[in-house]
Amino acid sequence: MNELFSLSKNRGKTGMGARFALKLIEKNKNSIILISSSDKVDEWIFEYAKENNAFVCTDDARLKTKLKREKIKTIVIKSKSVVDFE
Repeated sequence: MNELFSLSKNRGKTGMGARFALKLIEKNKNSIILISSSDKVDEWIFEYAKENNAFVCTDDARLKTKLKREKIKTIVIKSKSVVDFE
């Protein structure tokens, strides 16, 4: 959440993606569980997605590459009105 709040202040695709994610979280807050982590968040996301066959919404190039190698589905924001499933 801290990273999303920080990124949401950016312009361009990164900021737009972070704001979109924050809106999704707010809209679905009753069905979302926040988990604190002292480890690297991207590694936790990767392991969780792998173990639970979950989709990952990210704009992080490194994480997307790692997910793709393991055939983990990702959701990517392409523009203000386009969301792509890879």
